[in-house]
Amino acid sequence: MTIYNSLFIFGTIIAIDIMIYHNMMKNLIIVSSIYLISILSLSAQAQNRTTYTKYDINEPSNAWILDMVDSIRYQTSLCQTCLSPPTFKRFEDKQGRTLFRLRYACDAQSSFIKIYNDQGSPIAHCLVGPDIHDCKDFDEYTDFTFTKNLMDIWSCKKGFNCIAKDTLGLFRQYDIVVSGSECVDKIRQLTVDAPFNNYMWSDTEGQELNKSDIMADESGMYDITVEDHDGCSNKKSQEVHVYVEKEIPITGDKVLCPDEVTILHSDGFQAYRWSTGDTTSSIEIREPGTVTLTVTDVLGCKDSIQTEVTRIEGRSVAVRAGEELFYRHQVIPVQLSLNNLETKDIKDIFWSSEGELTCDDCFTPFGKFDGDSEILVMITDNNDCVYEHAITVKPELAYKDVYAANIFTPDGDGENDIFMIRSLEGAAIVHQFKVFNRWGVPIHSVGRHLINDESKGWDGTRNGDLIDTGVYIYMAEVEFVDGSIEQITGDILLVR
Repeated sequence: MTIYNSLFIFGTIIAIDIMIYHNMMKNLIIVSSIYLISILSLSAQAQNRTTYTKYDINEPSNAWILDMVDSIRYQTSLCQTCLSPPTFKRFEDKQGRTLFRLRYACDAQSSFIKIYNDQGSPIAHCLVGPDIHDCKDFDEYTDFTFTKNLMDIWSCKKGFNCIAKDTLGLFRQYDIVVSGSECVDKIRQLTVDAPFNNYMWSDTEGQELNKSDIMADESGMYDITVEDHDGCSNKKSQEVHVYVEKEIPITGDKVLCPDEVTILHSDGFQAYRWSTGDTTSSIEIREPGTVTLTVTDVLGCKDSIQTEVTRIEGRSVAVRAGEELFYRHQVIPVQLSLNNLETKDIKDIFWSSEGELTCDDCFTPFGKFDGDSEILVMITDNNDCVYEHAITVKPELAYKDVYAANIFTPDGDGENDIFMIRSLEGAAIVHQFKVFNRWGVPIHSVGRHLINDESKGWDGTRNGDLIDTGVYIYMAEVEFVDGSIEQITGDILLVR
């Protein structure tokens, strides 16, 4: 006999004695007090032997499940040979309203079940054996029908059937709450928003952590397995995004070449907004300055980057002929001038001309031109900016290439027998041609004739007579193809 039963008996005896010797009103007050004490004692006893568990009914169609709440007076008489203490379960809907109540206990062979209404009064009971249909007396209640579902959920031998419990919506509902912002926070906390007996997290690296919350510092899928007081488990997964500072590529020339535009481009994002107001992935930049790009990724997170666009100022090139006056087919240098450019700044150089150049990728080519010709140079610097300049050269019609031998041998062998003024193409006409001896006496004289006409040359005779070996003086007036006239003089050695 427990101390609580002893207190009850002792209190009852005292109450009887008092009622014999005192008036009824006093007796009534005393007896009520003693009865209250007894009730409290029985309540304490019941608390020591009873486990209370609350389940939320998630589906209204499962309203046949009872919420076990019993009055104290039934607890001691539930099961005298139970292998486990009586257990009470209270089942409610999502609004907290009691659907029904169940009390069960186990003996050696079966489950002893009592069902109560929402006031706590028993409405049915039976001893459930191997055959669930032993409890047919439950069928008489219109508000509750005992079905196999009840024993499918729980039995003395197996405890809760977790599959049936989950199917009927009895497993506690919960969510994984992720703190912070995926666009700001580099570490985010994952928390289960309902209490359970056990937790087991699995992170992106497969590490398992037995705690109710974890910190995520990497984006990925996180799994949680929770276990309730009945030993039933449930698993959920949550994809988590943590903030990672984005690399925002901006391609294109950041240097504006003179009189040109540059194209800036970015890719890999959902949306773009440039400081110019453009919302495309590529934009044209015509002026130097700071350009800001704000991008939006697939999660809606925004990030920005700035880049500087500069302009090359004051650079230029110039080309000119190496000689102011030159003639057709005369070889002259072509000179290049650089303004604010150094050779180390030059990436490529290219020459082109209608004439002949000795090279097309050197700094100082030589050229030969047979008429008016354009000379063009194009230079590309290390920023891929191109500078070019062109000139037109106009050579004289021909080089004044008048020449004469300084020795001749008029011996009739057919070689070097005639002395005359010659020209490749620059001269056209000889107005007069004279030869003198060293005393100034004319020996040979002819008038106007075409240059290179050997019939007008000197054959080493004077009036048909051979003259002696010696040095003689000549003079000629030559008209060139450009109309100019020049006097040509010199000396000639005659050898016999």
